[in-house]
Amino acid sequence: MNILKKTMKIQSVTQAEISRKMGVTKQAVNNWTRGISLPSPKYMKKLSDYLKVSIDKLFFNDEQ
Repeated sequence: MNILKKTMKIQSVTQAEISRKMGVTKQAVNNWTRGISLPSPKYMKKLSDYLKVSIDKLFFNDEQ
């Protein structure tokens, strides 16, 4: 499970909630949580601020 998905689960944040807060589609959030794509730097920053987790930890420190 990637860190973004794990963090969302721990904080009880849904993909729909992230979608609304970020102004992106639920499909985009789904792709981020599945590791299919990464958000643009603008959305990485917004997610980092919203979830209170560093960008590096959310997207570049995946637990294997």
